Amino acid sequence: MAVVNGACQMGDKPVAQGSRLEGESGVLLGKMFAAIGLTPADLYITSALKCLVPGRPETPALRACAAHLRKELLLVAPQAIVLLGAVAAKALFPQGIASTGRVGQWNLFEGRIPTVALHHPMRLVMAGEALSVPLKRENWAALQALRDRLRA
Repeated sequence: MAVVNGACQMGDKPVAQGSRLEGESGVLLGKMFAAIGLTPADLYITSALKCLVPGRPETPALRACAAHLRKELLLVAPQAIVLLGAVAAKALFPQGIASTGRVGQWNLFEGRIPTVALHHPMRLVMAGEALSVPLKRENWAALQALRDRLRA
């Protein structure tokens, strides 16, 4: 299961729409998961926010959606949760180190579901080549760890 940063306003520019994993960022996400042997049928993707929020979602918006997100995660009962971006990390872990969304960091949601943070694909798409290479390396290491954990 993957949790993305949040919803976008209707009529957002295509760059903002990428946070919903459309276009180039969606293609990149598909390639990332395919590289570790996961198909779209293996994935359940949801948003940290359950309503449209202008701009970058802040803590009050995340807190308002937390109960809905928690119920959804527990109903889906995934083997693992991938947090795509720091906002997604903060939605599940509002306090402490896990809320930073540090890439490759593992935590347990509800004390039992392993979670790992990755850079959001839109960040990789928008970063210049000099920055995107190290970011992609961090994601690749985290994805390999996810693959290994799912196989175990």
